[in-house]
Amino acid sequence: DSGCTYLQIDETSLVKLGDLRARALLAERGDDWRDLLKLYVEVINAVAAAAPPNLRVAIHVCRSQDPSWQAVASYEPIADAMFNGINLGAYLLEWDNPRAGSFEPLRHLPKGKRVVLGLVSATSATLESAHDLKRRIEEAARFAPLDQLGLSPHCGFSTSARTVDPARYELERKKLERVVEVARAVWGA
Repeated sequence: DSGCTYLQIDETSLVKLGDLRARALLAERGDDWRDLLKLYVEVINAVAAAAPPNLRVAIHVCRSQDPSWQAVASYEPIADAMFNGINLGAYLLEWDNPRAGSFEPLRHLPKGKRVVLGLVSATSATLESAHDLKRRIEEAARFAPLDQLGLSPHCGFSTSARTVDPARYELERKKLERVVEVARAVWGA
């Protein structure tokens, strides 16, 4: 009623279901990760179903920036359930480091849905090159149509928001400019 037209769910559990550490902990307490995956999909769908028709809902699957609990798993174990089971049209996924594995899980992406590739790191002090970002997008496009893909930072820059560092803010500004530069080069204005 206040005019919100876009809602992004920050989902932190799905990708951890592919992590061997998480699976072991779940098994120790008597849970099967596959049952939890089904339950999480049902809950996300229930939330999405309650959204008003003019509200676009997307999901960001967060790998966590906490070094003690980062999911080290490909999207493969959850890809089919995530893309074909969750009734949302857009997914923001982190692929900025090797923890995420290959882009092969994108082969599960059905027509009409989009994936925003989080290829720009919010934690690295290095500005990604336009060439390398374009190369990674081309690699992803081998598994999903280019017109269903987008580009973003992996998880925004909130992980460094507590730091008052003008040099860091300048780097983040340059990283956002790089995202715009590459997106325009790949997908047009």
